[in-house]
Amino acid sequence: MAVSVPLDLRSFVGRLGERTEVERLLATTRLLTLTGPGGVGKTRLAFEVAVLASSNYSDGILVVELASLNDPDLVAPSIAAAVGLLNTPTDQLHQALVASLAPRQVRWSSTTVSTWSSMLLAWRTCSCVSAGGSRS
Repeated sequence: MAVSVPLDLRSFVGRLGERTEVERLLATTRLLTLTGPGGVGKTRLAFEVAVLASSNYSDGILVVELASLNDPDLVAPSIAAAVGLLNTPTDQLHQALVASLAPRQVRWSSTTVSTWSSMLLAWRTCSCVSAGGSRS
């Protein structure tokens, strides 16, 4: 199983209520987005839940880093690369993503945790490129 969640050696203290709620929501929704001001721990919470839920995803967990993007048109190529759609022509990326992910019952998310039947896809810092995220 592939797990690309960054390993955090610090303990996860004091967020049991939030973690439990995110775990519950992840199991019942197609899209889960954690929102709040920068620095409050949204990404850390999402990654903690992803690691705890990893046994539910036989194809693993993938993290797509969007923080460095400043062009919404780069969101789809970043997601495509994470799911293994390499060398796909730019004008065919949207169709290739749909064709690849649709059969997998995708659940999307942004510091988001997205999931399909056998894989969890998380992307972080989508707000700076939200137009591209909504198109992808």
